[in-house]
Amino acid sequence: MGAGSGPDFPGIPIGHRSLNPATTLTQVEVASGLSEEPPRGAGNANVRGYTGQADMAPDLPSTRPFFVAHRAGNRLADLHSAELQGAALVEADLRLYRGRVEVRHLRTLGPLPILWDRWTLAAPWRRRLEFNALLAETSPGTELMLDLKCRRVSLAEKVREAISLYLGARRFTICTRRWELLEPFAGLPVRRVHSIGTEEELRTFLERFASERLEGVSIHERLLGPESVASLRSIADVLMTWPVNAPSRARELVRLGVDGLITDDVAGLARHEVLRATG
Repeated sequence: MGAGSGPDFPGIPIGHRSLNPATTLTQVEVASGLSEEPPRGAGNANVRGYTGQADMAPDLPSTRPFFVAHRAGNRLADLHSAELQGAALVEADLRLYRGRVEVRHLRTLGPLPILWDRWTLAAPWRRRLEFNALLAETSPGTELMLDLKCRRVSLAEKVREAISLYLGARRFTICTRRWELLEPFAGLPVRRVHSIGTEEELRTFLERFASERLEGVSIHERLLGPESVASLRSIADVLMTWPVNAPSRARELVRLGVDGLITDDVAGLARHEVLRATG
């Protein structure tokens, strides 16, 4: 966490740049809707007028395999660390709460503001990072991988609207286990990634999309072996997997043909040079 700034509040260094107070204030005003000035790194496209082609996924990372910083976009301090470490993509979890798109992995307990996930509880007064603030703080050269954690199509629609100002100037990957939430992004210059977390989801995916070519897939690492990797690569342009934190498993997955390693330890795996694994 940067000195003088909380984990979810703008105002700490972005990558190798530092913001002065005036710049930070402008970004906060834009993120909160108090200013009509376009955000830093915004493009010319807008969600209502965009007329892109059906296949408009951004260019693939120039080198494969590559690292994805797992959940690093959920806290601004972690985002900036991932940018400094050179992660090709930074993942952020998005949820819809009372009409706002919030950046967090933890869930709410129905209408109650209590945050939880399995054995984790968080104080209800904990400051929450909103999506517009994340966009304002992200370096223009950073590709965000936005994981939609809600069943409601309204989440996808709000995310689509929020990123519309940046299309053409920044790269985005949208992923979700609720595959229908990818539909609102059709025709936009984003990469749509189908996420798979269970064996049942894997079987359904292979049956449904066997004759199609998709932009990407993200799958839990326990589901990957030679056969499943071959099947998925025949369908998807990009194959990513999570969570990959052990160097030995990372090397194994690279040898199998996985493109993206979604990890909590980009620096650690980089030190072990796991991306150089060969057959």
